[in-house]
Amino acid sequence: MKKISPIVFLILLMNLLSGCGLLSYSDNEEVLGEEEGRNTEVQLTQDPDNQTLPGPGETTSDGTESESAPEDTYKTDTGFFQGQIDNNFIEIAISGVPEEKAIRVFILSDDIREEFGGMELSIGDAVKFQYYSNESEQNVIVKIEKLN
Repeated sequence: MKKISPIVFLILLMNLLSGCGLLSYSDNEEVLGEEEGRNTEVQLTQDPDNQTLPGPGETTSDGTESESAPEDTYKTDTGFFQGQIDNNFIEIAISGVPEEKAIRVFILSDDIREEFGGMELSIGDAVKFQYYSNESEQNVIVKIEKLN
């Protein structure tokens, strides 16, 4: 019995290690495939013969946003302030949306970041805001006001 216990333990340990090794290998394969796609995309956008300037609301090659979206693409909504993630992002629970989809993250545009800091919003305050979706489908707030 004493000889069988270590053998069974070693077999179980080998199965555990080999099973984890396969999972890790398949994850690396997926990551490598995604990275190859990104590299190809970057090379395509860096082609000097086919360069275009970003439009309003689009992200430039250095990751910064251009000024703002055209006025006709702005969406206006109301909701309840849920908190500030950092200096750039806030969370708002949108009114009239199912609870599981209500809370969304919004980026504060450069124009209203200072104004927002002075608003002193508390969690649960009702707000009305105007925003647009940028090229990365992130919601960028361009105007926000506290409702009574």
